[in-house]
Order: sequence, then C-alpha cells, then structure tokens
Amino acid sequence: MTQTNEAMQGRGEFASRDNRTFLASMLTSLLAVAICSYGIVFMQNRVANEGARATTSAVTQVIAYNLAAPVAFGDMDAARDVLASLESRPDIKAVKILDHRDAVLSIYVPGKTDLSFYRRAAAYKDLITEDAHLSTAPIELDGEVLGRLEIVSKDTVQGQIHDAGREFAVLIAAFALACSFCLSSIIFLVLRTNAAKAEELTPEPQLSPVRES
Repeated sequence: MTQTNEAMQGRGEFASRDNRTFLASMLTSLLAVAICSYGIVFMQNRVANEGARATTSAVTQVIAYNLAAPVAFGDMDAARDVLASLESRPDIKAVKILDHRDAVLSIYVPGKTDLSFYRRAAAYKDLITEDAHLSTAPIELDGEVLGRLEIVSKDTVQGQIHDAGREFAVLIAAFALACSFCLSSIIFLVLRTNAAKAEELTPEPQLSPVRES
C-alpha cells in the first residue's frame, strides 16, 4: 500500500510540475509578445512624430516666405489669404505672425477666424500644451528680417502614427502571439512525453498476498 501511495504521489508531482512549467512558459511568451509589440509601436510613433515635425517645419518656412511681401507692405488681408491655405491641413492648429520687435501682427486659428483678436490670442495660448509642437521661422525679404512666424501643430501619438505602421505593428504582434502559443504547446508536449516515459520507468507496486487466517 505504501508503494502505491508513493507511485501515485510521484505521478502527481510530475503533473503538477508540468502544469507549472507550462504556465510559466506561457506567461513568459505573452510577456515577450507584449514587450515586442510595445517596442514596435513605440518606434512607429517616434518615426511618425519626427516625420510630422519635419513636415511642419518645412510648411512653416514656406508660409513665412509667402508672408514676406504682405508683412513688408502691411497688407494683412493678403497675409490672411496666405494663411487660409492651411485650412486643408488638420494638423495645423494655429498660426501667429510677429514683427521684428516680437509684437503680434495677427493670429490665425482655423475655425475661429470670426473671433476677436483677444479671443484668438487666448485660443492660441490654450493650444500650446505638452501635446503640441511649436515650429518657428523668420520672415525675411531681401535679406531683411521683418518678423517671425509661429505654427502650432498637433503632436499627439494617435494623430501622428500612420495607419500602415499601426497595421504592421498589429500584424507583428499577432504573429509573435501565434509563435508563443506554438512554442508553449511544443514545450507542453515535450514535458508530457517526458512525464509519460518517467511513468513507464516507474516500477509497478507489488502488493503482498493477503494470507487467510
């Protein structure tokens, strides 16, 4: 009877150890998938943000160049016409034109052009948050600095990441998750096979015959 209990206890320990090992391998695989997915998404976000900032800086320089003549002649109607071209860019949140003394000449906030200057100034100030990127460029004409242009652009991760990059990250995460499940299944099968071999090598308990009195 003692040998039977020992054999059963040994098999139970094998099964318990297999389950713990399988669970540990599964959790490790899931953790690896999470880290890999986060790293891919982080890199995609970083590349997208850097690309968006470079694009905004280029747009700022072009707008500053086009504003040179209107600012030089004090034609703010022409300046507003130049800024109106930014309506097609949803990432541009606000624009400020300053003269060479840093006095504000005009503030342009898409969708709020009918507001007074002071309300547009308040809206411009509210848009400058940690989720925004401020790009500046000098306004020059014939080598003379007439002023400065500031553009506030959207700089949030969700707004910057490209759809292709997000789909690629999801695809990699799904592939890594499938690989982790396959690896965990292989580990589980190997452990079960080893446990079965160990059970085969375990001698069957020999029961002593019961003597009749």
